[in-house]
Amino acid sequence: MQMAKMDLNDDQEKTNIETIFWSAMDLLSDDEKKLPQANFPLVLMILDQTLKVTLQASTSEPKCTFVNPVSAHTSAGKTVVALYAIAMSLRNQQRVIYTSPIKALSNQKYREFKEEFSDVGLMTGDVTIEPNASCLVMTTEIWRSMQYKGSEVMREVAWIIFDEVHYMRDRERGVVWEESIVMAPKNSRFVFLSATVPNAKEFADWVAKIHHQPCHIVYTDYRPTPLQHYIFPSGGDGLYLVVDEKGKFREDSFQKALNALVPAKDGNRKRDFGKLQKALLEGKPSEESDIFKLVKMLIQRQYDPVILFSFSKRECEFLAMQMAKMDLNDDQEKLI
Repeated sequence: MQMAKMDLNDDQEKTNIETIFWSAMDLLSDDEKKLPQANFPLVLMILDQTLKVTLQASTSEPKCTFVNPVSAHTSAGKTVVALYAIAMSLRNQQRVIYTSPIKALSNQKYREFKEEFSDVGLMTGDVTIEPNASCLVMTTEIWRSMQYKGSEVMREVAWIIFDEVHYMRDRERGVVWEESIVMAPKNSRFVFLSATVPNAKEFADWVAKIHHQPCHIVYTDYRPTPLQHYIFPSGGDGLYLVVDEKGKFREDSFQKALNALVPAKDGNRKRDFGKLQKALLEGKPSEESDIFKLVKMLIQRQYDPVILFSFSKRECEFLAMQMAKMDLNDDQEKLI
């Protein structure tokens, strides 16, 4: 089994793959742009030769690709590999399945793919759009259910793309990915997308064993978007950079953040969410919330867009209500 686990891109090539892709579109004629398979002129140049051999393998010699850019997370161009596989399927008049772990991501991918390819459908359980389309976007649970029921779709599938395949490690939902891969049609080919699978080789060995086909790992440490870590002390009024884009820990900044923490009164500080919930229910302004101050500060420093994450659906609703009260326009923008 062939394994490709090296970074083949030099500094000049290390740029946003999708930016290069769209720039390359200008080099194509109008007739060439109408061909789905021709819409990816530079993808294979940026990726490695292994990926080229894998994606362009004939149906008589099915292949499997594990695209695992461990450190090149956001904007690294993982999706463009899936786009190429979809284009190849449509060129060959075959069906392709794109699975994702959550409905929101499935909806997003459906909209993105619909802009590129007209023959795209969506199946999430809540929504079903064009279920007979050649390219179907769905949650992994829906795909597993279709396999259990022996759907006719299984006989027509040439490619199966598993996005965020690291969900297989989830204690509760991981079995969904395992069963979906095990029960997949023997003649189908795979693309596994993930940025956080530490045991990629072990996973690739497992897939190769159960489906009797090589599994190639495409790997790079390059991160197009530098990652920085900041601390916002609860009760404080500033941001402190504690880990820079080179991964260096800043001890002095960390100590400043600790010193900026406001001691809890009477040894019992209420949670931000509790204060937020009470303020909203009473119709009072919520500007005193740490979360409100943090988001406002991020926008003022032009660190947006901002994502507020919470495990609680109820808390997400309250946070959305609070953020809706924020004035996001400066004085100059209000004059427009």
